Amino acid sequence: MNVLLDQLDRKEPVRDNYLRKLLNIGKAASLVCLFTTFNAVAEGSYAHVPEPVLPEVTQTKRITGTVVDENGEPVIGAAIMIKGTSVGTITNMEGKFSLDNLRRGAVIVISFVGLTTQEIAWNGQTALNIKLSSDTQDLDEVVVVAYGTAKKSSLTGSASIIKAEKLEKVMGTSFVESLQGMSAGVNVVNVQGNPGGEPRVEIRGIASMSGKAKPLYIVDGMPYDGNLNQITPSDIESMTVLKDAAATSLYGSRAANGVVMITTKKGKSGKPQITFRGAWGTSDNAVKNPKKANPYQQLENMWYALYYDAVYYDCLSPQAAGDYASANALSKQVKATTNSKGEAIYVTPFKYINEDYVLHDGNGNPYMNPKLEYAWEESDWDIYKAINSHKLRQDYSVDVSGQSANGKTSYFFSGGYLDDQGYSKRQYYKRYSFRTNISTEIFDWWKAGGSLSYSRHRQNLSDGAQRSSNFTTTLYSPWLRNVDNTDWVYSEKSGKRMYDYGKYINNFFGSQVLSNLGDYWDNDNDDSFTNNMGHILSAQFNTEFKLPYNLKFRSALNIDDYWSRSMVYTW
Repeated sequence: MNVLLDQLDRKEPVRDNYLRKLLNIGKAASLVCLFTTFNAVAEGSYAHVPEPVLPEVTQTKRITGTVVDENGEPVIGAAIMIKGTSVGTITNMEGKFSLDNLRRGAVIVISFVGLTTQEIAWNGQTALNIKLSSDTQDLDEVVVVAYGTAKKSSLTGSASIIKAEKLEKVMGTSFVESLQGMSAGVNVVNVQGNPGGEPRVEIRGIASMSGKAKPLYIVDGMPYDGNLNQITPSDIESMTVLKDAAATSLYGSRAANGVVMITTKKGKSGKPQITFRGAWGTSDNAVKNPKKANPYQQLENMWYALYYDAVYYDCLSPQAAGDYASANALSKQVKATTNSKGEAIYVTPFKYINEDYVLHDGNGNPYMNPKLEYAWEESDWDIYKAINSHKLRQDYSVDVSGQSANGKTSYFFSGGYLDDQGYSKRQYYKRYSFRTNISTEIFDWWKAGGSLSYSRHRQNLSDGAQRSSNFTTTLYSPWLRNVDNTDWVYSEKSGKRMYDYGKYINNFFGSQVLSNLGDYWDNDNDDSFTNNMGHILSAQFNTEFKLPYNLKFRSALNIDDYWSRSMVYTW
């Protein structure tokens, strides 16, 4: 072969160089390929033959590396495998490993029980430094209990865990609303229907007929007796619900109704992470309001009620019963008033006529007086539109979390703002919150940490009177009409139409539908209101010592400051 190349070299140096490269490949090229290329070059067609390249898959190398966890501690016994092969090794006591016969492009798989598996494509590096983070999908979930944590499989009682990922899927004012449907045996009922109303939580039913069914709440290891709405859901890392007698064995008689254990977020990653969350929405009735009868139908329905009552209860004749029903169909629903001329009239959607509004034929068949005509627009008696509206609900939070370079100090700072306007006209719940969690490892045997949280809220209640809107009559307007029924009454302060709190109507339900449509901070028409406001300041300090025989000593101090105030105005 070399002799042939020497002969070609005198004539075609380029071909000679090409073939010498091909010969230098040796085992990397097949003999058939070699002679095929040689003939092509010898015949002068080498211009179309590609430059011979040594395949990289044949290059093997040895690499070394170190595997550590998210705290920088070496991972002993981590499996290091080449994907798709049986070639592998494990890390030693220092978390180090070495791997031979590695080819470029191979995928290295690093795994360890309880840590997230990583796959790394090798591109020629001589050393690898690998950091494995905690796996949130552990084979045996860790449950927070009274004095630390325990494996769920080793816990003798009944417990369920709700992670932050599930909490974020529920748009609620309180974290309690997230418990509904996410934990078996836990029933959550919003008994008020107001934004910011504290739901009632029952774990496995009502345990006492006379006592309270409220469970015990534990926040970061300390009992919490404040308003549940003042804990921002986005600050919660996880919740553990203890449901049976095991809760009592841990916390005593206070846990007779179950325990809800809340763990707030802390710094995890080495580099600072900034997270912003924004949520927008609106509120509506879960069940649509019933359609009301129009004023004509309202009068006719009342006529029938009075007529059959007179016929079957008072045993009157059809003619007498019809006369009685026609004479009272209006006065049973609307109060008589005196107009500016001193005349007795009824203020209704109709222009007043001094006759019966409903007539009859003497045989139990009513019909409307043809002289009746509307004095109002249809929207003027729409009570639903007057007290309900779709308003924007806003929820914002931002947090900063991270760890120091050596992983011994972690921090978490968060701030949040919630403005829930509800569905009723003046309902709302506003919350401003702040939280910080800091922990540090002073020595290998001593850890210390603390948290500080502050939450302030303002709330406007409806007092449940909006329920009576379903029972109001369309002969009544939520807006105040003058005594002549010719125009609306406007506020001298704001220029807006004033509410009618029952001047011309008989209230069927027993509560005024327009109650609490004012606000302590914004009440231009001097309407009634019920407002709440308050804050909670909570500070906690804890320290932990490692003792011999794998024992730990932990001590914590918690101080809470609650303040609340209610403002009520009635007319």
